Amino acid sequence: MAGKHAKKRRWPIVLGVIVVVLFAATVFLKMPGEPATQKLQPFFEQPIAHRGYFDNDSDAPENTLAAFQRAIDHGYAIEIDTQVTADGTAVVLHDKSLLRTSGVDKNVEEMTDAELAQCRVFGTDEHIPTLREVLDLIAGKVPLLVEIKGEAGDDVATISAKTAEELDSYQGVYVVQSFNPFALQWWMKNRPEVPRGILSKDFIADGEGQSIINRIALSGMFTNVLCRPNFLSYELKSSGQLTFAAMKKLSNLDCFAWTLKSQTELDEARAQGFKGFIFDSFEAHL
Repeated sequence: MAGKHAKKRRWPIVLGVIVVVLFAATVFLKMPGEPATQKLQPFFEQPIAHRGYFDNDSDAPENTLAAFQRAIDHGYAIEIDTQVTADGTAVVLHDKSLLRTSGVDKNVEEMTDAELAQCRVFGTDEHIPTLREVLDLIAGKVPLLVEIKGEAGDDVATISAKTAEELDSYQGVYVVQSFNPFALQWWMKNRPEVPRGILSKDFIADGEGQSIINRIALSGMFTNVLCRPNFLSYELKSSGQLTFAAMKKLSNLDCFAWTLKSQTELDEARAQGFKGFIFDSFEAHL
C-alpha cells in the first residue's frame, strides 16, 4: 500500500520535471542572438521601400534600377532580394522564376548572365540588375536591407557567399534578412559582424507548400537555434500570434513590420511597437 502512495506522489514530480524540461528546450530553440539596435538605427529613421519605390504599371517596376532611384529620390531606405545565376552572379530579383516579371518560364539559377540580360521587367526597358549595379547606384545614399532568397533545398550557402562577396566592398549601411534559417546560419558563421534578421509570419495558416513540421518550426521560430538572429522581420497581419508575443517576451529584439500597404497600416505597426517599416504601393511617412 505504501508503495502505491509513493508512486502517486512521484507522478506530479515527474510531470513537473517534464514541463520544466520542455519549457527550457523551447526557450533554447527560440532564443535569438544579441540585439543590434545601434547598427539598425538608420533603418528606424525612414520607411523602407520594398523592392524599391516601385509601380509595376509604370516605367519603374519592382527590383529595378529605376525603382531604386525613385526610393533614393524620396529618401527611403531600400529592401532588395538576391539570387544567383547559373554563372554564379548575384542578381536582384524576388521570384525564383522569371515568369511573372519577364514572361520567361525558367528559374534564375538556370539562366546564364547573357540570357538574363536579355530579359525585361514588366514590359519596360528595365533589365534585371546585378547586385553590383544596385550597390553602385545606391552607393551608401540610403540604408540597404538585403533579403537572401532561398527555398527549402536551394543552395543558400552559395547565394549568401556570392551576395557577401559584393557587399564586402560596399561602403554603405546594410543588414541581411531571410526566411531561410540556413542562409542566416551562413552569415552567423562567416560574417558575424553583419546584423541578420529572421523573416517570419503565421506559417500554420499560410504554409507555402511546407510540410507541417516545417510550418510549426518556422511559425514558432524554433529555427532560431540555427542562426541566432539579431532582429525580427514579421508580417503585420500575423502580429497577433502567440508566437510573436512569446518572442517579444523572450528578448528585446527590434522588430520590422512587413509588408505595409497603406499609411494606416504603417501607423498601426508603429502603435504595436514595431521600429522598422517595410512598405510598398503608397507614399509612406513616419
